[in-house]
Amino acid sequence: MAPISPLKKPPQPSIIIRKLRFTAIVLVAFIFINAAYAVYKGVQVSNELVSSTLDERIANAESVIRFQLLELGLVGGIVQEQEQKFVNYLDFDKLRPIQVMLQTIASKHDLDKVFFLDEDRHLLVSNTEANSEITDPTQYHALTQDINTSATIQHIPTKFFAHNKSNIA
Repeated sequence: MAPISPLKKPPQPSIIIRKLRFTAIVLVAFIFINAAYAVYKGVQVSNELVSSTLDERIANAESVIRFQLLELGLVGGIVQEQEQKFVNYLDFDKLRPIQVMLQTIASKHDLDKVFFLDEDRHLLVSNTEANSEITDPTQYHALTQDINTSATIQHIPTKFFAHNKSNIA
């Protein structure tokens, strides 16, 4: 074995500088990696927050739609109960009382539009004066395509509201 010399030669300054540079580069790399990871986690957390918020809003919208459909079903039941009154007024061509009944139903249930159509699906009267003047069935054809006994939500074309622009907000 070689004897251990108590007087060791000190390391050269270039070796110390290389080690310091390497340590500094590793430190900067760790800082960048840590920053990138923090950004990644932040984006992930914000995406989860946005996703849960949107899920809650969708659930609320579904509840509102279900409630509106139930209310429309109730309105349909009310109209069916008053069917004989509508028939009696139609027999004598009295559209004004029907319009008053539609206005009452619309105001009681907070409905914007209520229409009364004949068997050929032509508009006879509505709850508003402006829509009573609509004579072109193509303007409300989208509403009468699938008439059934259930309450549904449908798309209404904007041209339908051309006669009543003052009430649209």
